[in-house]
Amino acid sequence: MTITQQEWWTTAESNAAQRSTSRFGFRIFFVLLLFIQLTPAAPEPPLMNDVRAKFSSAKTIEASFTQKIWWAVREKEEQKTGRILIGQGDKFRVEIGDMTWVSDGTDCWQYSAVTGQVIIRRLADIDLAVHPSQLFSAYLSKSRYETVKEDSLSATVESVPDTVVKTPTGKISVVIRKKDVSISSITTRDRNGNRTSYEFKKVKLNAPLRNDIFTFAIPEKAQVLDARK
Repeated sequence: MTITQQEWWTTAESNAAQRSTSRFGFRIFFVLLLFIQLTPAAPEPPLMNDVRAKFSSAKTIEASFTQKIWWAVREKEEQKTGRILIGQGDKFRVEIGDMTWVSDGTDCWQYSAVTGQVIIRRLADIDLAVHPSQLFSAYLSKSRYETVKEDSLSATVESVPDTVVKTPTGKISVVIRKKDVSISSITTRDRNGNRTSYEFKKVKLNAPLRNDIFTFAIPEKAQVLDARK
């Protein structure tokens, strides 16, 4: 089949237009990609920065709380009371219901009053990503937050999606009292719909804590499993 000169020019112009459109589309895509990369993330609420500064500078933390766990599959809530004591050098003591965890900065003891069993591990061998002892460190420092609710007395902030680091937690919510920049509650939600909340009755910063608080005294007749060997 013979192609006339007019048809050839028409085909050539059509091909050139397609290439031009393709190049234009690529340029638009490149500009949009560059814009996304260069656009800074929305700034966090100033109140969140104040909370971080307050807790990160504390040498000791002492808090009592009520823990509530909502199990989505069973549609049941469990409630326990407890306290957290945090010292310097990875030292902590966490008591929730019949469970106790104590760390002297090197080793960690886990004790169940129900089973009478004590498990001893090296602290370096334990994944503390979602451990209650990390409520005031990992949960506050490793995620970015945005305000979702605010009034004259308090503000509720939630972790921005995809910024929760090294934890299976799907979302973290923190309620902050404005008067003294203190934490009223911390709630975590996992990807299975389970929800764990810590409602704080009191939180003391820089209170003197005895050294023996961070040493666990093994109860008489307790079964000891030493996993350090």
